[in-house]
Amino acid sequence: MEQTTTVAKQENPEVDTTKFLNIDDKDFDIYINGKLARHVKAGEEQVLPLFVALAGAKHLVDRVLQEKHKIYDTLRDTPMRRDLFARILPERAEEKGIKPLSEADFRAEILKRMDEQSKQIATLTGVTPKDNTEELKELKNQIAGLKMALGRKNKKDKVASPEA
Repeated sequence: MEQTTTVAKQENPEVDTTKFLNIDDKDFDIYINGKLARHVKAGEEQVLPLFVALAGAKHLVDRVLQEKHKIYDTLRDTPMRRDLFARILPERAEEKGIKPLSEADFRAEILKRMDEQSKQIATLTGVTPKDNTEELKELKNQIAGLKMALGRKNKKDKVASPEA
């Protein structure tokens, strides 16, 4: 009986390449050891050495979470981080069986993380976050009342106008 063995593919990060997609709306520079390794324009896809792509993806994920979504604790392995990595490094995501989240799931993860973040900040600062629910209801009622009043005023103006 012949025995076959499966040899796992050995990666060489300095030689192997992968696709890197700048998912941000701003250009992105990847630095390795303090030197510019690559400049990737907004929305551009490039094939990069694996070690450059992995380092760049980590920093791009951090930038997107911090600048676009105001998520500052970016060191945790969360579904939204995995989603962003999958979008930036699509070949790696496919190899590892990682699928990007739907837009709704991604938004839900952002809101969940923002809530956790605000609770953590409140705990550290000793300031309890203000519950704005009642104030928000009152403002919505005021807006609805103003819209109704404005609607009545517009109807009166139309009736009173000489062109009507």
